[in-house]
Amino acid sequence: MLKSIDVLIGLTVIMLALSMAVTVVTQFVIAAVNTRGRHLRRGLIDLLGLLDPALQGSSGGAVAKAILTHPLVSGATSRLGSVVHREEFTKLLLELADETGGQRLDASARAALMAALSANGVPDPAATLRNVRALALQLEASNPEFAADTRNGIALLQEARSDLVAKVNVWFDQTMDRTSQRFTASTRAITFAAGLLIVAVLQVDTVTLVNRL
Repeated sequence: MLKSIDVLIGLTVIMLALSMAVTVVTQFVIAAVNTRGRHLRRGLIDLLGLLDPALQGSSGGAVAKAILTHPLVSGATSRLGSVVHREEFTKLLLELADETGGQRLDASARAALMAALSANGVPDPAATLRNVRALALQLEASNPEFAADTRNGIALLQEARSDLVAKVNVWFDQTMDRTSQRFTASTRAITFAAGLLIVAVLQVDTVTLVNRL
């Protein structure tokens, strides 16, 4: 009886150690290839294509990359960020069109973005951005208890009221949900592959382990 308990405890410890090893390998691969950032870029490209046909293809890819490598989104300029909020996304679109932020688009991508904004009710992104910032500042002074996201959201709704903001507000969360699903599926695939690799390298055999214990 005691021998069986010892074997069970030993086997459990080994399996826990192997499980931890699989987790470490999985997280290393995810971080090394920036899986989360790549899936987010794909999601933003899909969203940009929904906003306007002008942002489909390479132009949408350039805009999505510029957003995800923006200093406010990515800690490293060459690495895609893994999180972007709805209000950030909308404001960064305006910044990229106006070229007031730290990122710059090539001529064709900027022209496509300008055309998309104009077609969606924002013909002058520079003026819209100034109005949004001014109202956000007023809200900070008058309602300091509001969170930054709340202030930015109110400012965008009031000063950038357009088809652009309406479309982003309707489709952003759904797009992020699909992006999360794709990321989860890819993580499961990486975990499965990491488990197979560890089992193959260490030649793990449960029956042999039990006999040795």
